[in-house]
Amino acid sequence: MMAKTDDDGGNHPPGRKSASPPALLVLLAVCFSVNDLLAAKALAGSSRAWQPLGALAANLLMVGAIWGFSRLRPSILKAALLSLLLGVVALAGFAVAAQVMVAARTLSGPWPWRTTVVLATNLLIGAGAIWGLLRLKPWTDIRASGEPVSPATRRANNLYWLKEGLAALAMAALIVGASRKDQPFGLLSNSPVPLWAAIVAITSWLLARGLREWWRSSADEHEQRASDVGRNAAAGVFFALTPAWWVAARAGLTPQPNAMVLWIIAMVVSSIGWSWRRSH
Repeated sequence: MMAKTDDDGGNHPPGRKSASPPALLVLLAVCFSVNDLLAAKALAGSSRAWQPLGALAANLLMVGAIWGFSRLRPSILKAALLSLLLGVVALAGFAVAAQVMVAARTLSGPWPWRTTVVLATNLLIGAGAIWGLLRLKPWTDIRASGEPVSPATRRANNLYWLKEGLAALAMAALIVGASRKDQPFGLLSNSPVPLWAAIVAITSWLLARGLREWWRSSADEHEQRASDVGRNAAAGVFFALTPAWWVAARAGLTPQPNAMVLWIIAMVVSSIGWSWRRSH
């Protein structure tokens, strides 16, 4: 008679045990929806009413990306992308919550119900993302992948993390510099930004772009092919969406095309295509 073992991990496909908990994804999606729809209602009738809806689309796309990446097999890329996405969500949630408290100018209340709801949803977004990081522990995939790490691979990984850090620095500078009480979605607008934010964002993005090409030339053939799949997918979405949006705006169906929204969509699609090809 064969003894029953406690380890039945062989019955589950690799990488699935760390899939995003459904409760976390539902919480993030609901909080993003409540927060952005309240902002859209507050801006109804103005020229900026579309900005919260664009932010909502990008936020829900990010929630979907978190779910998709969490379903992939363990890899360094999966660990990097999940850590980056959840980190950005946490930063955005706590940053907006801080802006609400600063704008309220009091911690004792009473606050209008909209202010209370927006503060609560953003605190939940930030806390949920932190909980997701602690629950999923994406960094353990680096050790769990079992891939040998050569000096060339280690150099490529260092370049990847450096370029991602610079890109996150650029986004953080724009979020802080462009967001104001009367412009909560300044990142997605064409409003002026402080000189310091522009210098930090431009310098960081240009350096990240150069490091990205250096990283690709240092990566192996499989990594380069995965990168090409992501680039092609992003280019296809950009080439299809840009003229369609432009024509729709000319017909009065949509607001004018927004470069930042298009860029965010292209980057998310590129990351999804890249991660999918790398894991297959």
